[in-house]
Amino acid sequence: MWQAGRNERLAKRLLDEADFKEWVVTVSFYSAIHFVEAAFTSLTGIGHSEVSKPRKYRGSMHDWRENLVLTNYPKDVWMGYRKLRTQSNTARYLITDTGSPLGKPAEEYFSLTDLNNFVYHDLHNLRINLGF
Repeated sequence: MWQAGRNERLAKRLLDEADFKEWVVTVSFYSAIHFVEAAFTSLTGIGHSEVSKPRKYRGSMHDWRENLVLTNYPKDVWMGYRKLRTQSNTARYLITDTGSPLGKPAEEYFSLTDLNNFVYHDLHNLRINLGF
């Protein structure tokens, strides 16, 4: 939980500076991961997603965690988590959620409105809906 709040504060600072747009969304996603993991500790049988992942599960750790969010929390939580995950991938790998090349740096792709929404809407609502 400590790390989730710390990452959220960093995302807000980066947003205020507006120099590293790609890191605003990436740090927001990392914050979302920590909020979700903190919430998992109250669920029987999960605790932490990396411990609860079945050996036979063929998807990635991120896919497993996202599936746990989808099946254990309201749809709004999953939607915020999913959006932050896909947009973080866009920022880091310069591809769209369909796999197409972005064609420009993340710095040019994301607007300040996008970034404000990631931090003050998507991440904020995820945290509130998880009870933090």
